[in-house]
Amino acid sequence: MPVPATRPTQRRWRTSLAALAAIGMGSVLLVGAHQASAAPTGPDPQKAVGYLTAQLVDGHYYDPFHFTHQGAPWVEEMKGVKGVSWGTEADRAQIAADFDKVSAWARANNRQILLGEFGAYDRSGTPMELRTAYTEAVAREAERHGFAWAYWQFDSDFIVWDMKTQRWVEPIHKALVP
Repeated sequence: MPVPATRPTQRRWRTSLAALAAIGMGSVLLVGAHQASAAPTGPDPQKAVGYLTAQLVDGHYYDPFHFTHQGAPWVEEMKGVKGVSWGTEADRAQIAADFDKVSAWARANNRQILLGEFGAYDRSGTPMELRTAYTEAVAREAERHGFAWAYWQFDSDFIVWDMKTQRWVEPIHKALVP
């Protein structure tokens, strides 16, 4: 059951979750985090309806944003950004530290995590080896933390599949599925 992408009130949470619970036992509720690149926050659905047996919280990871979205035309402040590098030990340590925080939150709130989006914009001129290193680092760190993950996106502007050639973008594909 889709819930509007606005910040829900506790009343809306209770109504939506009660409807989900009425569907049947064993349902898994997927809840999207309020902010794309942050630890999940917002109303606690478990407090509203305590008898749902499992919950999966979706978060997106695009940090550092100035690397992942450099040159992105839909983000005004990123349109002219180019040449941002990624791949130092500090860069990799930051992903681990960020995911450590999310993992701690998940344990404290008895939740599982779905890293529902991550990647680096492919039309920015960013070298493939940097995009690949970032993609691989995020996927492996998510796995190390026990997070399920889904790459953004299949065939548009963070692509893993080239629609013109009908082939995988092999470096990204191999970064995701070694």
